[in-house]
Amino acid sequence: MAWRRILFDWEAEEENHLMYLLDDKVPCIGSEDLWVWKAGEDQTYTVSSAYRCLRLKEEGAFRSLYEAFWSI
Repeated sequence: MAWRRILFDWEAEEENHLMYLLDDKVPCIGSEDLWVWKAGEDQTYTVSSAYRCLRLKEEGAFRSLYEAFWSI
């Protein structure tokens, strides 16, 4: 894949991870694309499912994001 600029190291790692995740995937021709919220029980987005997702991660890498988001 060609990029318009040289990727930072962390971006190259993310690209490698994405390619790994997509490696065995095959597009479904003739199917319509759709968004799926995997954090919700019925795969639809709700504020409570987003809150639950953030709440579960508040102790990890997302703690500062969680604190900034909910302090507003």
